[in-house]
Amino acid sequence: MLRFLSLSLCVLTLSFGLLQAQQISGRITDGQTQEPLVGVSVRLAGSTTGTVTDAKGYFNLPHQETTATLEVRYIGYETMTLNWREGQNLQVNLKPDYLNLNEITVVGYDANQTLLKTPGSLGLVTERDIARADKTSLSQLMNHIPGVQARGSNTLRPATISIRGMGARGPGGSGRIKIYLNDLMLTNPDGSNAWEDIDPYTIGRMEVIKGPASSIYGASIGGVININTQSTPFQERSVETFGMVGSFDTYRYGATARFSNESTNLMLTYGTQATQGFREFSPEERNFLTFLGTFTASERQTLTLFVNRNRYASRAPGALTAEQAAENPRQALASQVMFNAGRDITFTRLGLSSEYRLAPRWSNTTSITGSFSDLDHPVARIYIYNWIQNFGGRTRFRYDGNLGAMPMRLTFGAEAQVGVNRLNFYGNASGRPNAVAIGDRVSNTRNVVTFAQAEIDLTERLLLSLGASANFYLYRYTEFTRPSPEEQVREFDPFYAPRLGLNYRINERHALHANVSRGFTPPAVGDINQPDGTVNIGLNPETAWSFELGARGSWLNGRLSYDIAAFRMDLNNEILQRTPAVGFTIRENAGSTRYNGFEGLVSWNIVQAPEQWLSLARVYASYTYLDAQFVEFVENPAVGVEVSANGNTVPGNAPHRLFSGMELNTRPGFYAYATYEWVDTTPINNLNTLSNSSFGLLGAKIGWTRTLGQFVLDVHVGGNNLTDEIYSDSPALNPNAIAQGPLAGQVPFLNLNWGRNYYTGLSLKYKF
Repeated sequence: MLRFLSLSLCVLTLSFGLLQAQQISGRITDGQTQEPLVGVSVRLAGSTTGTVTDAKGYFNLPHQETTATLEVRYIGYETMTLNWREGQNLQVNLKPDYLNLNEITVVGYDANQTLLKTPGSLGLVTERDIARADKTSLSQLMNHIPGVQARGSNTLRPATISIRGMGARGPGGSGRIKIYLNDLMLTNPDGSNAWEDIDPYTIGRMEVIKGPASSIYGASIGGVININTQSTPFQERSVETFGMVGSFDTYRYGATARFSNESTNLMLTYGTQATQGFREFSPEERNFLTFLGTFTASERQTLTLFVNRNRYASRAPGALTAEQAAENPRQALASQVMFNAGRDITFTRLGLSSEYRLAPRWSNTTSITGSFSDLDHPVARIYIYNWIQNFGGRTRFRYDGNLGAMPMRLTFGAEAQVGVNRLNFYGNASGRPNAVAIGDRVSNTRNVVTFAQAEIDLTERLLLSLGASANFYLYRYTEFTRPSPEEQVREFDPFYAPRLGLNYRINERHALHANVSRGFTPPAVGDINQPDGTVNIGLNPETAWSFELGARGSWLNGRLSYDIAAFRMDLNNEILQRTPAVGFTIRENAGSTRYNGFEGLVSWNIVQAPEQWLSLARVYASYTYLDAQFVEFVENPAVGVEVSANGNTVPGNAPHRLFSGMELNTRPGFYAYATYEWVDTTPINNLNTLSNSSFGLLGAKIGWTRTLGQFVLDVHVGGNNLTDEIYSDSPALNPNAIAQGPLAGQVPFLNLNWGRNYYTGLSLKYKF
């Protein structure tokens, strides 16, 4: 009996202890993409007791005490040590180390896989790529990605992004590429992009899908860019001030406040950036305000709020002829000054997204976006007022489960947008609008995309991705300046975009991928609206089939990595730019074109030793070969004249591009970056009789960063175009010669970029 009572007492005591045991619980996500991380190791410091996160990033770890110190480890991410107290539900953002790119988790086709397991070509802009730039322009951040060229414009219009030749229409070119920020839609309903309101300083990471991604993102014949803003590190409370001064009276200053705890992640940035510009009559001033807040409403739901306000004013010095550039590359055209040509615009962008865990294997992400812009745009002889309002929403459901014995991830959903674009045209009288409007037009755009995709692990090494979308687009134009309002409607036939992708992992370090996809891009409002106030509603959408084969992997324990791909795209009805007169640009459909290419990236961490004085020495290089040809296209350069362009290079596409770089880091905090980019001679008209010269750009940056108690200091100096090249990376495409005057027969197509320039900057953060 005594033995029975003792055993019963032990059982009761043990049961009571178990009832009193604490439960350490939380969720671990990627610090940039906010995507859940699967299989993260969570361990009590100094012990072998631990657990791993599930398919949604959640974990539970029994613990007897009311406090604990945890070690969080995951391949491809920095190890984190954090403190837990009783009752705290941890929401941890794990920071990627970006040294082994193949181990980084990417959003990609909404699969949340490592890059090595992704069935398609994808490029990354990481914190290291952002750190090497002076952060004054988005166009500085992407050119290291093979197949991608971001081109700034000294006329201060939006930067143009080309992915595998798609998007190379010239400054302000639209369509072909979809852009998202924190799952919010930046692309307008007509497919055009206006992303200059996004401040480079707030960006934490970018992913670039190369090739048609219409199967899950809708109209994106060239690719998709997913931007993630900076995320406040877990449990940080800080304020930071930053400033920069540079050549041509350039300056930038502002401040950022950050706050993070187990349920809230906040960032607020405000600043000003201005310059007088490299050329005469090219000043720019930008004032920006960005707020990002992520809130854990419950264990099942996370809400994200994004607010952005940006005021932007610039002047445009105009395109020069080669003779004018040789005489004085910094001059402006007198006509541009007389008409006060430029842009004065205010952007406002609002977004709200919700991630909800419906069940252990089901989740939903829904976002709504609104954007508003108000533009004054004086150009030669015409003054344009432009008001744009866009609203949209995107929802997708995700299932992580099995198809029989095979793991499967299923995504399906829809995206819808509506937009109103109002244009008022006035005569330009010495930089001011005339009293009477010569054009008053409203364009209404509507698009709906439905999509579904399944990723199935057929075997442990072979992954199959199947997806498709249905796309519906409608345009309505109403002209109010006629005796009675005249309405034109264009509704495009539904477009169906399938995609098939495969990824085969040869072993833990190397993989092959292949995919076939179909894509399309409708003409944007800016394509159909012409500068003289007329409308070309007959433009047809572009359609394409794309084929791709690639490989990626690493050697030397991940220190030497590579990523290569070959592709072909057959494109119909490509929309091309033509400039029949200075300051007057129109769009027209070509017949059929073909894009063949090869891309390669190699990165070698020569030294990767955090405990040594030289903690990192890294070199990298990317190469792009692009053969863009007209297959069937007859141009009409003059009335009654037809000339075949078959076999010619599609203008704006450089056959060869090379980007190389070097990075050094030390334990004391000294760092150095150097880059060199070379772009081949580029034809700029359909008949290939006119070309933009090749150019090479050398840049460098050195600095020192150090944590001094509660302060984090960073000071740096740098320079761009150190060899002082006179170059234009965004020439006017298909220009016509000036018909009369002293420059008769010469062709103005050069939008010259900055010559040699220097900058120095400082940031100081205080952590509470």
